Amino acid sequence: MESVVINGTGKLTIIPGIRVGGKSGTAQKIDPVTRNYYPNAFIASFEAFAPVDNPKIAVLVIADSPKGVEYEGGPLCSPVAKIIIQGALEEFDVPFSNDAKSTIAVTENDVPVRPVTSPTVPERPPLANEVVVPNLIGMTMRQVGETVSKSELHFNFNGSGLAIEQNPVGGKVVAKGTIVEVKFAPLPPASPPSTPPPTP
Repeated sequence: MESVVINGTGKLTIIPGIRVGGKSGTAQKIDPVTRNYYPNAFIASFEAFAPVDNPKIAVLVIADSPKGVEYEGGPLCSPVAKIIIQGALEEFDVPFSNDAKSTIAVTENDVPVRPVTSPTVPERPPLANEVVVPNLIGMTMRQVGETVSKSELHFNFNGSGLAIEQNPVGGKVVAKGTIVEVKFAPLPPASPPSTPPPTP
């Protein structure tokens, strides 16, 4: 099941530093009256667990009759599973290997600079099958998930903490169902104020 995440339909569940196993599913729904398949009604699912070598959490995400361009379990449900797994493993203090060092800038006084979420300014009016990518910089993972899910977009998270990079950038007009890559980093702790040496 780990190969499904690494090389298959669960690539959007990849979490750097954590081995994740998973399996996607897509089933066509049946009309109970005619006993025939509905032409455009599906149940999408993705189940995942982590870490593979010593599981601490198992997740099953199901989308019943999803609307929009995407209806398969891998691309539709695996990003949600990733968010849940990342949050749970952080809550359980499960160590991540190869953690990327935070790239959030600090001032000369080593005071953390929190990214500021600016209003989204569209590059142009979107067409009927397009949406404007929201500006996600400075948001938490939960805020990003809620914002992107309302925008008819998909997302792929990397890291944890606050959003510091995204691709496509906020304001870009893209097709519905486009995957937004979002990079997160923890806000570094502020250095304690220096204490002058005691007067002899």
